Amino acid sequence: MEIASNKKMVVQVRSLMTDTQIYKDGNLKLDSVAGIIGVSSSTLSKAINRVTGKNFNNYVNEFRVKEAIRLLSDAPENTRFVHGFYKQAGFQSRASFYRTFKKVIGITPAEYKRQKAAAKKT
Repeated sequence: MEIASNKKMVVQVRSLMTDTQIYKDGNLKLDSVAGIIGVSSSTLSKAINRVTGKNFNNYVNEFRVKEAIRLLSDAPENTRFVHGFYKQAGFQSRASFYRTFKKVIGITPAEYKRQKAAAKKT
């Protein structure tokens, strides 16, 4: 039964992320998401960890990186990526954005942008 309730909570969180894009709030905290769902922050934290294998911040940051990639894909080629994009995606600082992007994608945002530009030219 506990596994089913954990999955149900994570589905609710995923819905908040995808439907309302709550991850764009740079001040988003586990407590506030737990309050929306109606569970304790401890309960939600354990559910996210058990179902996804990630902590809350890593889980949210993956949504933020996906948003940053979407913004990058929609931006003109000559746009400087870091100026404002990381905040639009929900990151509070450029450093945390770069660190998280590299952790999730495996390369820096600048390298990603260069690879995408090179792929368009071929």
